[in-house]
Amino acid sequence: MDSSRRLRLDRAARARLEAWGLPLLPALLAGAHLEGLLLFLNPEVALTLPGLLRGSLVYGLLLAPLSLAVHLGLARRRRVAVRRLVPWSLTLVAAFGALGDWVHASRYTFFLPPGINVQMIKTALWLTLGALIFFYTALLHSLHERRYGPRSRLLLLLVALGTVYALFDRRTSFRPAIPTLPRFVGLAAEGAPRLALVVLPSATLDAVLPLAEQGRLPFFSFLLAEGARARLAPFGPMRPLALETTLATGKLPYRHGLVGDDVVTAPWHLGEAPLRLLPFAVGFRHWGIPGGRWRAESEVDLRALPLWTLLLRLGRGALAVGFPPPLGTGALATTGALPPAGAERELELLGEPQLAAALAADRLRLTEARTRWSADDRALFVRLEGLEDASLALFGGFQAALFEGRRERSARRAADLLVAYYGGLDSALAELWAGLPEPRLLAVASPYGVGAPQGLERIVLDLLGRPRLEGRLRGAPDGLLLLAGDGVRRGVPLPAGSIADLAPTLLYALALPVPRDADGRVLVGAFEPALLQRRPLTFVPSYEGLPGPAAASAP
Repeated sequence: MDSSRRLRLDRAARARLEAWGLPLLPALLAGAHLEGLLLFLNPEVALTLPGLLRGSLVYGLLLAPLSLAVHLGLARRRRVAVRRLVPWSLTLVAAFGALGDWVHASRYTFFLPPGINVQMIKTALWLTLGALIFFYTALLHSLHERRYGPRSRLLLLLVALGTVYALFDRRTSFRPAIPTLPRFVGLAAEGAPRLALVVLPSATLDAVLPLAEQGRLPFFSFLLAEGARARLAPFGPMRPLALETTLATGKLPYRHGLVGDDVVTAPWHLGEAPLRLLPFAVGFRHWGIPGGRWRAESEVDLRALPLWTLLLRLGRGALAVGFPPPLGTGALATTGALPPAGAERELELLGEPQLAAALAADRLRLTEARTRWSADDRALFVRLEGLEDASLALFGGFQAALFEGRRERSARRAADLLVAYYGGLDSALAELWAGLPEPRLLAVASPYGVGAPQGLERIVLDLLGRPRLEGRLRGAPDGLLLLAGDGVRRGVPLPAGSIADLAPTLLYALALPVPRDADGRVLVGAFEPALLQRRPLTFVPSYEGLPGPAAASAP
């Protein structure tokens, strides 16, 4: 009697252990794959065995409650043993691990060194093979209602360990290239125009071209007729700081270092190494780095020289105003105010004092930057931020009214407001151009454009009868480049370029060699054939070894 009771108790204990212990295996496997993905996305992080085990264990424990709830809930609902569900959950873990590697390798193509993408794809292939083995084993045992014997359990264990080995083996196989900075050779001085670059985030040819043709933007019409224009293609995912830094440096994010808006470190993760890219799992920022310490990207994270810093180190003065702090610039200390212009009064009359104030701030920044631009400076770089806020609030209505013929009052009002804002910028740029000393060159650029709601969002808004007034940055719409001045061809539409092409193009326009480590190219079609013959393209290995101050700062 006592022996049969002990036998029943032992069976009950084993059943509880099986029900509560087996679901931990898929959680631990998923934790290892999540840790591996995090290491793939941050290839500069050094690998250590204690750090790998610690990170995998932390993520395994974070996912354990979910795994327990799913397994126990399905076992109770379907009246099956938990051990028969575990092979199916291992299949899902391997399949989602492979899918995660495939998707992240594609999504972060321009944010990761090329070699790491190849290793992620190879890992995805091995995980896909593991998922197929898991699936075949689970299906075979389910169809024939076979029990999992020792050999089957050993196979599942070996395949699980094999997927983990493949993941970390591919990660350790990546060897980042060690940059070697060549000795820089001095440049011969050569006459070049004085450059003014105005960056207008969210400016788009989809708005500029029709408004210029209608005569509403006279100075933009002048730029289109007397200069060259091109669409500049950004890249996803849409991260404004990374795109603006590429525009300023001519290098992709994995080269210039500013891949996101912030950096996180965790005391338990690989010696608190900074993590710059995170998986885009649901809410990962909130649950994926427990105890993490976040900080904004700063100048110490920047690994490439923006144009203004490069010019300062070459001894050719430059003034940069309004760019994000990681790029080493800030706003000028403005004093006073300008008399209100016609566009600002129009915005006030339309009942938008905030847009009027933003336009006034843009005009004041541009005016004071031009005033403080000394005769010794060869280039002026100004970023105006007001258009982006206006475009995000109004571009949907602008497109609906001007391009689709919608007659709703809200859409027409949105179009009038955005047209007024572009008109105010048009006047400010005309004043800047008039004040540039000869020889002169003006570039107006944006690292990304703005679009109207599309796809499912547009359908839902139409079905609900709600106006499509707002703009979207989703999908990274094309930016623009307008270039006019000495040596620039007149009225030339250029083939679509990349935002990385701006820096090499402006370096050539300033009679400077183009660095071979730039990711962009010179848009030679923008320049007159006589200039190209007189000033052939020249190259230097890199500008990154230039001595000098770490960054440019506004006075």
